[in-house]
Amino acid sequence: MVRKTHKPTVSLDLVRMFARCISAKGLDFDEISTSIGMAPSLFEKSDSRISGRHFEAMWNEAAERSGDPDFGLHLGEDLAETYAGGHVLFFVMKNCPTVGEAMKKFFRYHCILADTAQPVLKLCGDFAHISWNAAPGLQTSRHPSEAMLSMFTGILRHITEDRLSIVEVRFEHPGPDDTGEHERIFNAPLCFKQGKGELVFRKSALDIAIFMADPELLHNLEAFVSRLLHRFQEPNTWSLKVSRLLGEMILRGETVGIHAVADGLALSVRTLQNRLRKEQSTYQMLLNRVRKQIAQEYLARGEATICDIAFLLGFSEQSAFNHAFKRWTGSTPLEYMREKGSNLDKYP
Repeated sequence: MVRKTHKPTVSLDLVRMFARCISAKGLDFDEISTSIGMAPSLFEKSDSRISGRHFEAMWNEAAERSGDPDFGLHLGEDLAETYAGGHVLFFVMKNCPTVGEAMKKFFRYHCILADTAQPVLKLCGDFAHISWNAAPGLQTSRHPSEAMLSMFTGILRHITEDRLSIVEVRFEHPGPDDTGEHERIFNAPLCFKQGKGELVFRKSALDIAIFMADPELLHNLEAFVSRLLHRFQEPNTWSLKVSRLLGEMILRGETVGIHAVADGLALSVRTLQNRLRKEQSTYQMLLNRVRKQIAQEYLARGEATICDIAFLLGFSEQSAFNHAFKRWTGSTPLEYMREKGSNLDKYP
């Protein structure tokens, strides 16, 4: 029996960040994607991934067209800025108590961006080493390798507010004639022709506290990111796509509706309804299921009032939520909280 092997992929979130960065450098992303045999319309889909080999080809094409001898270094800088500007995984890191915890979360959830390379943290005496393992069949050439090192450096400086100093940067490839940009970006000793690319810093830096970290916000963000992590194991049905999008919209406080969901999936309402019907599902069934799941999570934790949960889920009155929850579970919200041993101090 031939065992099916996993082919590494890259999320459209990372592709869009890449597109934004190279477009700012004057490169035509649509033209580059077309040149490697990928239709630009693919990148308009809200929930998809591309193969690691296609992303590698896209990267090499952009590097060649840029004419920048330090393309990887500069792209890594830009990716760190773009990543810090809004990706949910960065907000998870920013709300961890320490740099060490933030690194653990980043490494754990990194595959939601890409599973073409897995970051690794290794402790050696008084020093910590950040490197990565490339997926089988993929090679990390100079520009992608330097981009990873540059991006990691930028992320670490963001979350520590520039309180972390790099002790040494190691590169697998030979050094270029001009290392001025390497010196500017890393501000650390450079070692070329090493066994692998690595950032080295003092282990004590892992204990640096992250300013304004919020444990409750971290809990909510990690619950959301954990659901994203399971996408690779799930069959990618339209019912799942709708459920995931509904969950994201509700937790962001957005008003949900079938027109907004259809727009988010780049479909017409009729097409969405037809696709759900083929899976023996409907929009309303999925909305009720997602609302039920979120309600159960919040009620079990006992960190929000029933009224707050009702409004989060889009109910205009708590009584309407109470009736809906009783219909879904057979229990009232208060009864469910008692069953789960939630904190009831705020209720008489």
